[in-house]
This record gives sequence, C-alpha cells and structure tokens, in this order.
Amino acid sequence: MPSDTNRASYTGKFYAYANGMSALMQFCVLPLARKYLEPKWSYVAMPLLLLPWLAYTAYTTTSLWMVSAAFFSLKTLDYSLRNVVNEMVYQPLDFESRYVGKEVIGVFANRFGKSGMSLLLSLWTVATVTQLSHCSVAVGALWSCCSFWL
Repeated sequence: MPSDTNRASYTGKFYAYANGMSALMQFCVLPLARKYLEPKWSYVAMPLLLLPWLAYTAYTTTSLWMVSAAFFSLKTLDYSLRNVVNEMVYQPLDFESRYVGKEVIGVFANRFGKSGMSLLLSLWTVATVTQLSHCSVAVGALWSCCSFWL
C-alpha cells in the first residue's frame, strides 16, 4: 500500500479485529474447551492450526489477504490461547517455583527468543522471501513435532 493513510487504516482495523476475535475466544471458546481439554492439547493444537497457513503461503503465490489471514490466525492464537495456557501451566506449582519459573521463562526465553530471532532475520536479509517462507514451514513443522513431546 503506497498511501500512509490507507496503510494506517488497514493496520488499525486488522489489530482491532484480531483483538476482538481474541476476546471472543478468551470469553466464549476457551472456557468451554477448558472443560474438555488439558492445557497440553492446546500447545499441540497451536502449531497444527498455523502450519497449513505457513505451508500455503510458502508454496503458492501470496497476496496481502493470504499473508494477513495467516498473521491474523497467529496473533489471535497468541493473544488468547498462549497467554491463557501459560498461566494454567504454572497453577500446580508452589509459589516459589511458579514465581521463579515465570520470571526465567518470561525474561530469558520469550524476550531472548524474540530479539534473537529478530537479529537472525536481520542478518539473513540476503535470502529471498521464498527461502524465508520455506524456512518458516520447516520451523513450524519442527514446532509441531516438539509440541507432541510436552
């Protein structure tokens, strides 16, 4: 989108819809799913729901709509499911373990992982978009495999 006004409008609407869907999932879908599923299955379902989007956008001609739909799915699941399930994982632990575990994972794993991946992708700017999208499919498949061993 060449116009800054159109881009800002599109981005604002996109995140408004993502946050609305996330709220709907948090207050309607997840309470019902929590009755029947353990948190472990939520961690398994997240990469399996995202992997088809990654594969489709990597191996076909992509448009802004397709990439937006994949990113919408990612953000909606991240905002609603991952944050809720992370809290549920720590519930059976005692206070000390819960506090230290949250801090270590929150500071080192989440922030270091995001900044490290950002640095890696910045250094890897010589790769084409096709190579990066194929890499995202491989990482998504690896994530799916690893989630089964949780």
